[in-house]
Amino acid sequence: MLFHQHSSRYIYINDLVTDINNHEAGITIDNRNISMLMFADDIVLLAPTEDKLQEMLDIVNNWCSKWRLTLNGTKTEIIHYRHKSKERSAFQFKCGELNLQYTDKYKYLGVWLHEHLDLSVTVKEISKSATRALGKVISIFKNTGGSSHKIFIKLFNTAILPIITYSAGIWGLHEFKKLNTILNKAGRFLLGLTPKTPNIATQGEMGWNSIIYHTRKEVIRLFCRLQNMSDNRVTKKVYSWSKLQSGKNWTYNIKRFLLKHNLMEIYENIIDSSYALEISEPILLNIESAKWQLALWNDRGQANGNKLRTYRRFKTSLQSEAYLDYNIPRYERSAF
Repeated sequence: MLFHQHSSRYIYINDLVTDINNHEAGITIDNRNISMLMFADDIVLLAPTEDKLQEMLDIVNNWCSKWRLTLNGTKTEIIHYRHKSKERSAFQFKCGELNLQYTDKYKYLGVWLHEHLDLSVTVKEISKSATRALGKVISIFKNTGGSSHKIFIKLFNTAILPIITYSAGIWGLHEFKKLNTILNKAGRFLLGLTPKTPNIATQGEMGWNSIIYHTRKEVIRLFCRLQNMSDNRVTKKVYSWSKLQSGKNWTYNIKRFLLKHNLMEIYENIIDSSYALEISEPILLNIESAKWQLALWNDRGQANGNKLRTYRRFKTSLQSEAYLDYNIPRYERSAF
């Protein structure tokens, strides 16, 4: 169970924090009770049961009455985290006279979290933001008459890729086609290609690695950050607790990934993220190259091969082509 409240004003609420924490109605991780999360004007209450959450809401209501404050009902909601096979709670939560409504997802610190922890929902929202950013970059290029390949890549890496990889440390081991669609669209625009152009050819000309290459780096970076974090941090306690669990959680998945690709040095040692990325970079690049080569030569049972059978006779490696460095119009790039 989770309750979250967005406030439009800043007030001192130390006494509310003390009252909530002293009640110890939150969830227990590593012998520590965690009842609430706070960042700027966001307050999140965490509880293992309906009754416990309602008790905390009663404390919030008493505190609001004491200081003559009211909650905004449109910004105060309940989300019930659970397995998708389980029904949503039917408990009617109240904060004083205000009936609180359930929501299936909410945005916390820029990340959309779904009630079933469905990562595809998170990525879908990220994809929307990145698509809008790409649209603005393309619009600028069209209005200014275009520019060089290097400038376009610089803009993509600084204005679009950070949006795509935001929070990727959490979900970045999984590949989502929605995100590669953005990459392919950007490549086709710069090269002056039609939507029917094979994505593998577009990727080959640009020499771009797929999005999962970048998101895997974010996972490794987050893992090293957690490894190096002070033991008294709540985040570190949650991470350490998760390593002891038997389920296939985030720590289990990253251990499996590092083991598969002979990168257990990262898992077994406390090392800096820069060093971890240095030793993992060649492996991640090899994965990308092998995946691209496999797709390039995948004839899918066709007797005459796929539509790239001529292209692959002279295109043998995943690297950008020299003509992209020429400052030429898009229609000339298209001819190349």
